[in-house]
Parts: sequence; C-alpha cells; structure tokens
Amino acid sequence: MSLVSLELVRALRKQLELRETFLRTGARRVGWKLGLSDRDRLDGAIGVGHLTTATCLSSGESYAAEGARELSADAEITVELASDIELGDDISAIRDAIGGYSIALEICDIAPLENEPYAVIATNDFHRAVAFGETSKSPPTGVRAELSVNGHLRQGGIAPGDREICGRLRAAAGVLAAVDERLLAGDRIITSGVVSTPIQPGDDVTARAESLGSIQLQIT
Repeated sequence: MSLVSLELVRALRKQLELRETFLRTGARRVGWKLGLSDRDRLDGAIGVGHLTTATCLSSGESYAAEGARELSADAEITVELASDIELGDDISAIRDAIGGYSIALEICDIAPLENEPYAVIATNDFHRAVAFGETSKSPPTGVRAELSVNGHLRQGGIAPGDREICGRLRAAAGVLAAVDERLLAGDRIITSGVVSTPIQPGDDVTARAESLGSIQLQIT
C-alpha cells in the first residue's frame, strides 16, 4: 500500500470539494487525470486530478479561454476501465481491467501558483478542459502522438507502453485510497501527456496518434 502524506491528503480533499461543486450543479463523474512532473508531485506521489462532464468537450468544439494566464495543449493517452482496479492489484490485473485506449486533447493553464505543488493538486492539476477520441482495444505501445497548431506540426513523441501505463494506474490507486476514492469501471483516466505546446486564443489545435485517430479544438 502506498504511503500518502497528510499534506497530500489535505490537497486532495480540497480538490474533491471542487468536484462536489460540479456534481451538485448537474455534472457527472468521468474519471481522473494523472500528472508526472515535479509540479504535479506532492511529497513524491503521482499527481491526480478529477474529470467531470463540466469540462468535457467534443472534437470540433471551442474552448473559451477567458481568465486563462498560460495555456497549454497536451496530447495524451487515455484508458477506459472495463472493471474496477483494486488497491494492491498487480500489473497483470490492471491490464485486464483496461477496456480500451484513446487519444485525448487536454487544455491546461500552467501559470505558476503560490505554494506549489500543494496548490496544483488542490486546484485540480492544471486541468481546464478535455476532448476524447474514439476508443480502441489496441495498447498504444510504440504509437507516435502529435500536436498541431493552426495546421502546423508543433510537437511529436512516442506514447508509453501498456506496462508503464499500468504502473501509473497502480500508483494512482494508492493515492486515491488515502481519500476513500477508487478507480472504477467506466472511468476514463488521462495517463499523463505525451507531448505539449503553448497555445493562445485564436489557435486551432489538433491532437492525433497512430491507430487512435485525431481530435481538434478551437481556442476562443
């Protein structure tokens, strides 16, 4: 079982209060997002943020960037769970729990915050919006993901393999257990970005990955 610090527990509980606000106004649970950078990690633990329908968009829609300070677009690999992941599950059990994979395009505001990384987790790990592609059964091992802005390729990189993804999910299960949360069947989980690039209002952003298709958002 993962050891989770009291400070991380406090940050996660603060974040989940924000999720409850969305749920009380009609949003529905979607899942979680994971963060691996030093800014996401509090006391060494993997970063975890929540996802609800309040911030989900469809490909081709617009994201209104009003109030944003430092926008970033991330091309990411998402898993969709076919069954629950239990605390302590090994890599094989976690792999069996995954029902499919998809490309995601996430919009983040990565402007510096006072009292990082506590504030990063408490305010939901930079998340502002996300659009998901179609689900595929094929693991993304060796798949190249790309980000284009206004029709021009900005960034490209190789997606993590399914074993690495399962390791991240195992770590996230340990973090969430500390606040009585779980990775449940039906959850969509962003497993951290493959590539990212700065964006601004007026940009047209596309994320694509071999075998997983593409998605596009306009920033207004």
